[in-house]
Amino acid sequence: MKASFKDKSKAKASPAPKGFFYVDQANYVIVNPVKEPEKTYLYSDSATSCIIVIVFGQNAAGDKIVSLSHVDSPDCITSYFTDVLDKYFTGSVSFYAQGANPPGNKSAVENAVALKKNLSVKRKWWADDPQLYLLQGDPREANRGDFGINLINPQKYVVTNQPFGLELLDRDPTGGVQVVFCIMRRKMTPPVQLWDAKVPFPKDLVDKMVKMAAVYRKDPNDPKTAYTYIINLQDEEVRDTWSSTPDDEAPWFSDELRQSSCYVRSYRG
Repeated sequence: MKASFKDKSKAKASPAPKGFFYVDQANYVIVNPVKEPEKTYLYSDSATSCIIVIVFGQNAAGDKIVSLSHVDSPDCITSYFTDVLDKYFTGSVSFYAQGANPPGNKSAVENAVALKKNLSVKRKWWADDPQLYLLQGDPREANRGDFGINLINPQKYVVTNQPFGLELLDRDPTGGVQVVFCIMRRKMTPPVQLWDAKVPFPKDLVDKMVKMAAVYRKDPNDPKTAYTYIINLQDEEVRDTWSSTPDDEAPWFSDELRQSSCYVRSYRG
């Protein structure tokens, strides 16, 4: 079963199409296009050292299914393979991945290695010719941080790096919970690697994560590294404190974190 790739490296951002479904960092989605015809375009963006993965194939019942994930660490990548792909897919798949940039970044290299290592493991599904666009350059250029799949034509699914013009609430309709999850999830016991983007965060989990974020400091001895202090920082300070690729983040990175900091500060449960 095959999809095709259409290079949009020079394309400008377009409005999000009808049927658009956004998948944020540390999230994944599994879609059965026949049973979920309202979802016609799966998409993620803002990938620097992270990797956006798209898989198209079938499940054990023979139904066509598609997955998109935005994975951000070796453990997260392994979880996606073992807890998601191994659970849902069987047989030959089309496999596409873009990200792990810039090439000299330690996290980017580690993520690229982890993805290739997991692809080499024998499983009940396999990718005969995986298309890997990894470690290619500046993530802010050539739309290297954008990746999606157009499902509108069931006879010809198209993977592309076409970017879309989105607002903060398009990426995180909760107004901040998604970023709290992204940062706090691995500090929980046990750690959480991935979230199903179709499932709302339950209130008890939100309560727990916000409580953690409200007292968290990246540097326990520096109050300016407190999660609740992000709202006071300038763009460069946010990137330098909270990003593993501070020179390469998307323009909205700092606004997303400030929105999340504001959410934590104002949360009343």
